[in-house]
Amino acid sequence: MPSIKAYMAGPDVFLQNARERADEVRALCRQYGVVALLPADNDGEAAETQAPSDEALSLQIFRKNVALIDRADLVIANLEPFRGPSADVGTVWEIGYAFAQGKKIFAYSSAISHYLSRVSPKQSLQAKGWVDEEGMLIENFGLFDNLMIHHSLDGVFPSLQALLLSKAVQALLGHTVQQSGWAG
Repeated sequence: MPSIKAYMAGPDVFLQNARERADEVRALCRQYGVVALLPADNDGEAAETQAPSDEALSLQIFRKNVALIDRADLVIANLEPFRGPSADVGTVWEIGYAFAQGKKIFAYSSAISHYLSRVSPKQSLQAKGWVDEEGMLIENFGLFDNLMIHHSLDGVFPSLQALLLSKAVQALLGHTVQQSGWAG
């Protein structure tokens, strides 16, 4: 089975069980012929250094993650809302970096409802559109997240498994995929 290398962007590294989640993601990707390049793979290497300062350690992690994106054939991004109604800002940066390199970018999130519905429980409709509790206009294009994120992606799916089964990813792997009702 042909394989492609995918950088797995997302806030999973912040989970309490990040190592276990990384192992699950790696195993699932392997089932579909995808080699997962995970930011969590950098943790052990960073810990083996001679106790760098926080800033030096963060720079090591940054450089290693950029190197993983550079090695990847594509990016798969977990865009679950993180610490608010939108995707993790680090993940969004990684999407932008990969987009600038012309890489394919696929995403998954269970929160693919309209962004407006997740922004603020205290929103109100004003003359110029919906505003949040701070009086800021809420982007309302009917998309699942910010328009710059949405239009950088080659596909958005409700789960990692649905993404890996999609016609688009399977075509990258060189597989023939039967038509189905799923628009992937």
